[in-house]
Amino acid sequence: MGRRVAVIINCSRRKSIDVEQVMKRLGRMPGFDLERESEYRRLLGDLMRPALDMYDGPEFRVLRQFRGCADVFILSARYGIISGDRWIIPYDAYLGHADESILSKWMAYGNPRPESIDER
Repeated sequence: MGRRVAVIINCSRRKSIDVEQVMKRLGRMPGFDLERESEYRRLLGDLMRPALDMYDGPEFRVLRQFRGCADVFILSARYGIISGDRWIIPYDAYLGHADESILSKWMAYGNPRPESIDER
């Protein structure tokens, strides 16, 4: 196996899932409410995708072409720093609207330790 490069990118508002499907099931889009993640995963399980496939901004379309040689990490408004391989639900949250409380949620709901990112 050849050398791999680590790529860190922020999330994209555009998702590969039709938000109307989410709205029909929930009546709203999940946002910063990570405490409801289990409920959302149960209700939206068939709409979940790996983060690299869920985000659909132009940068992600390019990165998907290099899946085999890049380790992608994403600064997600909902989840914090996640691997591009992590399965996520469709959501609508904007980093510009985040406050300090979201950092506590990121820590409580499974952000990787910095050294685990470095180990890849």
